[in-house]
Amino acid sequence: MGIHKSVAGFLKDKFPKLKGIGFDLISLNSYQQRMHGREAHVEFLFNHDLLIVEDMNLSEVDSQTKISEMILSPWWIDGVDGLPVNVLIKCD
Repeated sequence: MGIHKSVAGFLKDKFPKLKGIGFDLISLNSYQQRMHGREAHVEFLFNHDLLIVEDMNLSEVDSQTKISEMILSPWWIDGVDGLPVNVLIKCD
């Protein structure tokens, strides 16, 4: 299972101020369709300037959750194309 590259454009059209997307999947990429996953990464990151946060634990978040603030704190590691990130949220 992966997220199709067209989702990036759809999200930016629907939510023009959107800065990123986080989800509870190990990767945006589908292991069975790796080329589609690479294309999806390009669409999100470069063509639509959307940050991707993969493999989040969203077990405590539902449709009633109201997030008022979010802080993303990535670890900086030279020479890698992805980084672990801590995500802190404040809920109202």
